[in-house]
Amino acid sequence: MFCAYPNATSETGNCSAGYYCRQGADTPTPGVGALGDAGPCPAGSYCPQKTGEPKKCPIGHYSNRTHLKNSSDCERCQYGQYCGEAGLTNFSGPCDPGFYCLRGSEVPNPPHVTLSGGPCPEGHYCKKGTSHPQLCLEGTYNNRTGQSECQQCCTGYYCLEGSKSCVLECPNGHYCPSCT
Repeated sequence: MFCAYPNATSETGNCSAGYYCRQGADTPTPGVGALGDAGPCPAGSYCPQKTGEPKKCPIGHYSNRTHLKNSSDCERCQYGQYCGEAGLTNFSGPCDPGFYCLRGSEVPNPPHVTLSGGPCPEGHYCKKGTSHPQLCLEGTYNNRTGQSECQQCCTGYYCLEGSKSCVLECPNGHYCPSCT
């Protein structure tokens, strides 16, 4: 609430959305030079109308802008990044090797596949900060989840892009050496 007049016996009105009014505010949109403990909603927070204490952007989100009015104004964490605590003004950091982070990831190493990421699947690899799993290149394979690299195809076999194992024997008349 705010009080626009000295010696008022009741509040004048609600603090405006995008601002907070803890105590002694004299305007619904307190800014520089305003009285009391009040001001624009700080980065990493949002302030609906009648906010006394700024609310932190939720885990998996961040904001480097001020004056946010709703939790939906906070941005979901970006691809390849995670936002591991509430009230962030920037990302917590990149996703761990062997994992991928989609928008809104809350941890660097999601243990299960969710809408915001997960462990890298078989036939793929995920370097640090991966947003989407990358297919193993031709000549390599990966038969495990959560890997940051693919393995070289076995001697006498060949591996297509995205291979999960060395099961394609080298055809007669061809030479399939180990790639090292």
